[in-house]
Amino acid sequence: MRIGLIRQPHFAHRATCESQYKSNPESAAHRNAKLYLQNHLREEFPEYTQATIELEVKLEPIWRVADLLVTFPTGLRQAHEVQLASITTGKLQERTNDYTSMGVDVVWWLGGHANTQENQLWCIETFGYSLSIQYALEE
Repeated sequence: MRIGLIRQPHFAHRATCESQYKSNPESAAHRNAKLYLQNHLREEFPEYTQATIELEVKLEPIWRVADLLVTFPTGLRQAHEVQLASITTGKLQERTNDYTSMGVDVVWWLGGHANTQENQLWCIETFGYSLSIQYALEE
């Protein structure tokens, strides 16, 4: 457990921890944005009322960890990915391809440095819409 004056208390893993899962370090804003979505998707989107919404779901064989995995009663699955750090459209496409190879649809929530015009246009061209998330930590 790491506790400091600037960052929220959190568990830290040893650098020698090896895993096949593709993931990056998360900021407190990223963690809180995921929790916000998990707690509010049902309120904002009625079609999620009967869905199961899970946080941090490991998916094999693509070796990715979905920020949120939504499973509908029909069996349809959606990975909701919060992206706040800079990312290229090539990386967005690569990650999207990984999920779709498993039959999992993807919903990208762009915020912070990822919420660029280029990424928004890529989402619109790929999915027909672009979603943004603005999340700030309360002091």
